[in-house]
Amino acid sequence: MRVATRRFGSPTAGWTVARERLSTRSVVWCVGIGEDISFALALHDAYGMPIEAFDPTPRSLAWGRGQPLPTDYRVHPYGLADSDGEVSFRGPPQTRPEYH
Repeated sequence: MRVATRRFGSPTAGWTVARERLSTRSVVWCVGIGEDISFALALHDAYGMPIEAFDPTPRSLAWGRGQPLPTDYRVHPYGLADSDGEVSFRGPPQTRPEYH
Protein backbone atom coordinates (compact mmCIF):
# COMPACT_ATOMS: atom_id res chain seq x y z
CA MET A 1 0.00 0.00 0.00
CA ARG A 2 1.27 3.49 -0.83
CA VAL A 3 0.18 6.61 0.99
CA ALA A 4 1.17 10.23 0.51
CA THR A 5 3.43 11.37 3.33
CA ARG A 6 5.04 14.60 4.39
CA ARG A 7 7.63 15.44 7.00
CA PHE A 8 6.76 18.18 9.48
CA GLY A 9 9.02 19.85 12.04
CA SER A 10 12.72 20.35 12.53
CA PRO A 11 15.38 17.77 11.67
CA THR A 12 15.72 16.87 15.37
CA ALA A 13 12.06 16.93 16.40
CA GLY A 14 10.11 16.23 13.22
CA TRP A 15 7.97 13.32 12.12
CA THR A 16 6.71 11.95 8.84
CA VAL A 17 2.95 11.49 8.70
CA ALA A 18 0.37 10.17 6.26
CA ARG A 19 -1.37 13.27 4.89
CA GLU A 20 -4.49 11.66 3.47
CA ARG A 21 -6.83 12.15 6.43
CA LEU A 22 -5.43 15.30 8.02
CA SER A 23 -7.72 18.33 8.09
CA THR A 24 -8.88 21.22 10.26
CA ARG A 25 -10.97 18.62 12.13
CA SER A 26 -7.81 16.77 13.23
CA VAL A 27 -6.22 17.47 16.62
CA VAL A 28 -2.52 17.34 17.47
CA TRP A 29 -1.72 15.79 20.85
CA CYS A 30 1.87 16.55 21.84
CA VAL A 31 3.11 14.57 24.81
CA GLY A 32 6.37 15.97 26.15
CA ILE A 33 6.93 19.31 24.42
CA GLY A 34 10.50 19.90 25.58
CA GLU A 35 11.91 22.95 23.82
CA ASP A 36 11.08 22.22 20.19
CA ILE A 37 7.45 22.45 19.11
CA SER A 38 8.19 22.70 15.39
CA PHE A 39 6.27 19.51 14.53
CA ALA A 40 2.99 20.72 16.06
CA LEU A 41 3.39 24.24 14.70
CA ALA A 42 4.07 22.94 11.19
CA LEU A 43 0.92 20.80 11.30
CA HIS A 44 -1.03 23.78 12.62
CA ASP A 45 0.29 26.00 9.83
CA ALA A 46 -0.48 23.43 7.14
CA TYR A 47 -3.92 22.30 8.30
CA GLY A 48 -5.14 24.78 10.92
CA MET A 49 -5.70 22.02 13.46
CA PRO A 50 -5.76 22.76 17.20
CA ILE A 51 -2.92 21.57 19.42
CA GLU A 52 -3.17 20.00 22.87
CA ALA A 53 0.30 19.87 24.44
CA PHE A 54 1.15 18.04 27.68
CA ASP A 55 4.35 18.48 29.70
CA PRO A 56 4.68 18.70 33.49
CA THR A 57 8.33 19.76 33.61
CA PRO A 58 8.89 23.32 34.90
CA ARG A 59 11.62 24.09 32.37
CA SER A 60 9.47 23.15 29.37
CA LEU A 61 6.48 25.05 30.75
CA ALA A 62 8.61 28.17 31.30
CA TRP A 63 10.07 27.88 27.80
CA GLY A 64 6.59 27.48 26.30
CA ARG A 65 5.29 30.61 28.03
CA GLY A 66 7.98 32.59 26.20
CA GLN A 67 6.90 31.38 22.75
CA PRO A 68 4.48 33.14 20.41
CA LEU A 69 1.82 30.42 20.26
CA PRO A 70 -1.40 30.29 18.24
CA THR A 71 -4.52 30.81 20.34
CA ASP A 72 -5.57 27.22 19.75
CA TYR A 73 -2.25 25.84 21.07
CA ARG A 74 -3.13 24.79 24.61
CA VAL A 75 -0.47 23.68 27.07
CA HIS A 76 -1.52 21.37 29.91
CA PRO A 77 0.91 21.01 32.85
CA TYR A 78 0.35 17.26 33.13
CA GLY A 79 2.21 14.15 32.15
CA LEU A 80 0.49 11.25 30.43
CA ALA A 81 1.21 7.67 31.45
CA ASP A 82 -0.38 4.24 31.33
CA SER A 83 -1.34 4.38 35.02
CA ASP A 84 -2.44 6.82 37.72
CA GLY A 85 -0.07 7.99 40.42
CA GLU A 86 3.25 9.72 40.82
CA VAL A 87 6.00 9.22 38.27
CA SER A 88 9.37 10.82 37.65
CA PHE A 89 9.91 12.94 34.56
CA ARG A 90 13.10 14.26 33.00
CA GLY A 91 13.32 17.74 31.61
CA PRO A 92 14.74 18.44 28.16
CA PRO A 93 18.50 18.06 27.61
CA GLN A 94 20.63 20.95 28.82
CA THR A 95 21.74 21.82 25.31
CA ARG A 96 19.16 23.66 23.29
CA PRO A 97 18.21 22.24 19.88
CA GLU A 98 19.46 24.17 16.88
CA TYR A 99 15.89 24.52 15.55
CA HIS A 100 13.02 26.00 17.57
